[in-house]
Amino acid sequence: MYSIQRFVFAFFDLIATTFSNWLFVITQRGAARRKWLLILLGAFLWAFLAWKKHPPILGMEPLRNFIEYPFVALFAADVFRHVLIAGTVFWLAYRIAAIYLDDIFELNNVNIAERFIRQAALASQYNVIEIRDGEVAQRDKLSPIFLIGGPGMVRVHLENAALFEKIDGEAHVISPSVRITSDKNRNNKKNQSASPAKERENNGQSPSDGVEILEGFERLRSVIDLRDQFEDLSVKARTRDGINIEIKDVRYVFSVYRDYRQPTLSRPYPFQKEAVENLVFEQSKQHWSNTMRGLIKRRLNEFISERSLSEFLAAINIPELEQDRAEEMRIQQSADRLAGAVNTQQQFTYEAPIFTPRSELTNIFYDFTSEFTKDAKEVGVEMRWIGVGTWITSDKIIPEQHVKAWRITRDNIMRSGEQALTDLEGKSRNIALVGLIQDTIIGSNHYINSEEGDDAIALRKIVETYRVKLRSALDIYEQSDGTRSPEARRLRSVLEQLARVSYRWLGDANG
Repeated sequence: MYSIQRFVFAFFDLIATTFSNWLFVITQRGAARRKWLLILLGAFLWAFLAWKKHPPILGMEPLRNFIEYPFVALFAADVFRHVLIAGTVFWLAYRIAAIYLDDIFELNNVNIAERFIRQAALASQYNVIEIRDGEVAQRDKLSPIFLIGGPGMVRVHLENAALFEKIDGEAHVISPSVRITSDKNRNNKKNQSASPAKERENNGQSPSDGVEILEGFERLRSVIDLRDQFEDLSVKARTRDGINIEIKDVRYVFSVYRDYRQPTLSRPYPFQKEAVENLVFEQSKQHWSNTMRGLIKRRLNEFISERSLSEFLAAINIPELEQDRAEEMRIQQSADRLAGAVNTQQQFTYEAPIFTPRSELTNIFYDFTSEFTKDAKEVGVEMRWIGVGTWITSDKIIPEQHVKAWRITRDNIMRSGEQALTDLEGKSRNIALVGLIQDTIIGSNHYINSEEGDDAIALRKIVETYRVKLRSALDIYEQSDGTRSPEARRLRSVLEQLARVSYRWLGDANG
């Protein structure tokens, strides 16, 4: 018995829930059901009250009495006063609901709230709002659809996409509902005898003749302009070596992410619905164009801070490198001349330091594998074109220590290559050789010419000078490599030969 009662209660609960959902659903069909149900229920109650108060009596003239009866019974004083009371209660409820709605949404206009109730509850004549040029038309900004939400109709022009949010939070992206019709479709519309709905479909229009139906309380969240957007900005940052740099007149063109879809006549501005949702729900309350502005500023700041000033302001070319090598060539030629070697032209390979051209800077915004492109796709935007402006040092006078550091950095970059290190080693060797030549040969010759004496004394002075140099070299080799190294043995042999020359052929200096 208990199970039967539970079954009956569950059955009636299911019927009541189904009927409630069927009647109070916030759609256009639900509102139409409520309107006709209210009309039929009111008419039935009015007729039932009139029949109860004044039962029909046909009398001697049944046809005349049958025709006159509805007017006499329905508008009898004792019946019509009940109708007036019911109508007054209904109007008061309608008015109070409108005032409450006006207070909740802060409309300051009860008429707009009344119009919304008529549309939402009774499917009264729906308002239509138009969206064009990235915003709602000015004349529609007092519409209940714009101030409160659906139900209603919206017409979206070609260059826009609108995102509405339903009462349960679901996003409803409305594509352009007004489309361009081709000449072929226009001819089909004139020549074919199809139904109106079929003709609209053939012409590329929506089934509702260029409008989309909105559900109850479906509110406009944002309007996205699908056309290419043109912006410009300036960026200030510090380089790796501490110099303030400003990039002025950075111009760029961007749009909603299109996934590289090709435009068509009916859809000149293709887009991804997911991109529109990301632009609206993942961003702040500011305009969605600020998203691209923030991404570009961040990437340019990173580019400047990761590089020194010389890497993107000017390149060090061959003339600058040749100027730095002039001194080294002069020393090399002097050494060759003093040593009696043939003056040969030595070919050098120059390695310019790292320089970042502007093409590399712009590539970071277009490369499919770059971090910038991935971030832009995630937020729903796409870079179409960018032009880097003018590089300007914001400091009128760059501090001296920054200039010195910049020059040191430039020199270090020039000398960081393998060829540069090899050249530096040769340069140091040449300088040392020139010093030895000047000290041993040229210096001794100057000393000999200034002294008065015979040739034996002059030759002995030269030999002694070489012995002193070689003895110093021998001490260095013995301290570093030991007495048994090949260099030490050769130096010791040379010193012995010089001793024989000095004592046997030139005679003892003391005796």
